[in-house]
Amino acid sequence: MTFLVAVFVHLGAYKTPRVSQRSIPGMSLLYVEHIGAYNGVASLMDQVQQWAMAHHLLCEKTFGWYLDDPQTTEERRLRSHLGCVLTAGSPPPNGPYRVEQLPSGRYVWASFDGSPAIGPFRVYPKIFEYARSHHLKLGPSSLEVYTVRGPQELTTEYYIPVVSAR
Repeated sequence: MTFLVAVFVHLGAYKTPRVSQRSIPGMSLLYVEHIGAYNGVASLMDQVQQWAMAHHLLCEKTFGWYLDDPQTTEERRLRSHLGCVLTAGSPPPNGPYRVEQLPSGRYVWASFDGSPAIGPFRVYPKIFEYARSHHLKLGPSSLEVYTVRGPQELTTEYYIPVVSAR
């Protein structure tokens, strides 16, 4: 029982995600494409971020842009873009990675200070509940932006595009 409590606390499962609707400006994303399971991809994000830092690019936050709905797409066919968010004013990179602009627009946004590993169980249900209660139709993709604030401190921001109000 003590082990389960320790895991519960370590993952931040007791924390409540904050959810709202926001208009956001676009973001420049430096990334590598990935096809396959959405879990276990942190090393690809780190690889892109390390390359950016070695080339003097400001790229402090990592991200996973998950393009397909894992409820309706086979795991081996799931597409994602993994990398880091270029800080405004960074010179355009020239290298092995792609750059894409996340479009500005309306998003359902959530912020969670627990582990992103429990996001599918703790955060996404709150996002979908928020969308239902506000009569919003969401797009199929989801952007998760990870901000490391310390050795044991991580905040994940979730952005899901609002397609329309129902």
